[in-house]
Amino acid sequence: MKINHLKKTIKGIKKKYTTKYALAFSGGKDSTMLLNILKTTNIRLIHINHNINTQSTNWENHCITIAKNNNLKITIIRTKLCKKKKKTLGTEAAARDIRYKKLSKKLKDYNITTILTAHMLEDKIETYLLNILRGCGLKGALSPQKKTHIYNLNIIRPLINITRTELKKIIQTTNINYIKDTSNAKLTYKRNIIRKILKTQFKVFFPNYIRTLTNHLSILKESKKILDATAKQTIQTTHLQLTKLKQLKKHELRNTIRYLCETHNIQLSSKNWLKEITKQLQSSTKKMLITNKNAKIYTYKNKLIIKKIEN
Repeated sequence: MKINHLKKTIKGIKKKYTTKYALAFSGGKDSTMLLNILKTTNIRLIHINHNINTQSTNWENHCITIAKNNNLKITIIRTKLCKKKKKTLGTEAAARDIRYKKLSKKLKDYNITTILTAHMLEDKIETYLLNILRGCGLKGALSPQKKTHIYNLNIIRPLINITRTELKKIIQTTNINYIKDTSNAKLTYKRNIIRKILKTQFKVFFPNYIRTLTNHLSILKESKKILDATAKQTIQTTHLQLTKLKQLKKHELRNTIRYLCETHNIQLSSKNWLKEITKQLQSSTKKMLITNKNAKIYTYKNKLIIKKIEN
């Protein structure tokens, strides 16, 4: 990103995000840099203490001090990971899930529906590689986006297309007081393994890997738009009538089901589950019922019905 474009982006952030916004503030370098951009605005800091690290209390106190020094309001949310979700989703995903649930509930008290996070382009690349290695689909590969909506909360990542190196060129970082999370160096976390490989081997052998993978993500994004548009057209044409859906080719039917699940905020549990739905739809005469912990998919009066199961 050229310096002039970057300066324009930063100026736009300062102008746009003024009131009725919250900033997810960990006290780390990235969120502290974003705070430095926004600190002249009337924004509320939100610090989540997951009580995972032995330094959690120190980090919480650090964030309170930073807020006080900048005359900003801060809210502390203390939480603990659910062992069941941690086992099913993993530490990072479980922490993210409970974090957004707690944030959505708490921010209602302040009439705030939008929160800013300090995710940067490096985070996007790490997540992309992590998700495709887990076998995700296009939606997972394209996460995180600049704007997402979850649990009635608008999540905006204004720095998601900016690298840390680019940001340092126009923001003074030498005197920034921030927390250094020692767990980022632990190779017991999959993200940290990917980060280390990127910073060592990739940086040496593929010095332009960030831009190369960013361009690839742009291609994937365009592909997903085409697939979504095709699914929309299929829904409009068939009205989800079983007799008409059965006439579709397998890949068309799978794409339609995938799109329906996404629009209903239903996570597809596996590729096999999607295959099973497709198989039953194509062979079903009148009735069909498939369930998992997230959804109930069935036919009623010659029509496909998809319902999310609220846990």
